[in-house]
Amino acid sequence: MPFRRGSRLDPILLTIARAFAARVKVNFDTPVRAQPEDQLKAPVVELIEGSGTLFARNVEARTEAQVQGLGARPDIGVAVDRLLSGFIELKAPGKGARPERFTSADREQWQKFQRLPNLIYTDGSEWSLFRTGTLTQRFNFAGRVVEDGATAVTAKDAEDGHRLEQLEVGQRLEEVVVPDREEVPFRDHRCLTADRPRKRGNVNITRG
Repeated sequence: MPFRRGSRLDPILLTIARAFAARVKVNFDTPVRAQPEDQLKAPVVELIEGSGTLFARNVEARTEAQVQGLGARPDIGVAVDRLLSGFIELKAPGKGARPERFTSADREQWQKFQRLPNLIYTDGSEWSLFRTGTLTQRFNFAGRVVEDGATAVTAKDAEDGHRLEQLEVGQRLEEVVVPDREEVPFRDHRCLTADRPRKRGNVNITRG
């Protein structure tokens, strides 16, 4: 079910996006020193899974995804209807989502991540979608989520539609681009058959 500008889903998507931004702000307002990227994990997972339900898709996200042979570990793996859809890499707010500008370790990581067929980089405010290293879409929320919270996401963000769609929710999450559309072997009780886990493909996603 595609997202349409002016559809009845506009206010729902806006609510979900604003809840994400508000959660990020709360995390960073907490007077406890912590790793910046980690403060984005739970809000991003909630954003992706919550948005997927609007399109009647079973969207699941797991942190610290493992990809055999990649030599690097994306922060989040996303599956739709039990099929791997893509990955999300988080960066500290303010760092941006333009890996082509990164240096040092982040640049080395990006060189490895270019092999992934469906990857989002985000620092919470800026979002970039790459397909095997090629930039497909990029956008920024109107404000900065860490400082502005819910007000960082304006009504225009929802009205434009494609901005939120670029987060790989709704229609874009249906595009499973991993070869052979193999099933994601989540390591929990839902993937157990006769008390034995199913093993397919070379991608493992573990609960963070």
